[in-house]
Amino acid sequence: MRITTVDELAGAVRLARKERGWTQAQLASHAHVSRDLVNRLERGSGRVEVAKVLDILAALGLATVIESRRSPVDLAALVHSHEVTA
Repeated sequence: MRITTVDELAGAVRLARKERGWTQAQLASHAHVSRDLVNRLERGSGRVEVAKVLDILAALGLATVIESRRSPVDLAALVHSHEVTA
């Protein structure tokens, strides 16, 4: 699933939690965060520490992938071309 907004992240976390049959308190316990933080994340609050979000995703068994929205770039070729011209 590609997530591009805070609301989509909130929905994905809520869905994964419910699929496991966990309450917000149970997820918080597994992720070592507060229930209030889980609640704020599931409501789509943009004021949640990134490290805590990653802890929650890990507790749910969800992976994070960072990819460019632009066309794929061959980083090795880009670095090589930079070295040649420098």
